[in-house]
Amino acid sequence: MKKLFWIVCGVAALGWMLGDNSKTKSGPGGSVSAVRAQATAVSFTSLMPPSQTSFVQAVRQGQAAYQAGANEMAKGAARPARARDICSAFQSGRADRWVGTVYGLSSNNDGKGVLTIHLGDDIYVKTWNNSLSDTGSNTLIEPSSQLFASASSLSKGQPVVFSGSLFRDKTDCFRESSMTLSGSLQEPEFIMKFTDIAPIQ
Repeated sequence: MKKLFWIVCGVAALGWMLGDNSKTKSGPGGSVSAVRAQATAVSFTSLMPPSQTSFVQAVRQGQAAYQAGANEMAKGAARPARARDICSAFQSGRADRWVGTVYGLSSNNDGKGVLTIHLGDDIYVKTWNNSLSDTGSNTLIEPSSQLFASASSLSKGQPVVFSGSLFRDKTDCFRESSMTLSGSLQEPEFIMKFTDIAPIQ
């Protein structure tokens, strides 16, 4: 009986150690995932060209100002302040070899490509997702284009380098598509006409 007792205890201990080890090495919130996320953030920061760094910093200031607002009036004031900061920091509107991760890949009813890139810190650049909104902007990606071929070979979450142009706008300096003030300041989605995209090797 004593021998059987120690065998059972040994098996239980081994199972506990293996289970604990698997939690440490993988899974949501595991150390490996956290390290990878941190490494990606660091590498992205080092890859950002000066124009992207300036743009992102101006948008971050707007996020911080909105969150610090004591009331809705103060929060609302963050939007025109952000527009001034963006226009001052990033005048050209041209994204040349910016970096980010693919957040959305789809198509509209006409089969044209719809693309969203995450720049980090809840900041996005994207095409419109429907022909009506896209009238005059032509951000939707034509299926016959090389850009469509390049984008359609990507996958969500994939790191990419891309180029394109933002659209001038009186409210936000560059056109932003959120339906609410909160969305515009906290998770802004700036409209972009992409010209090139490729995976980061």
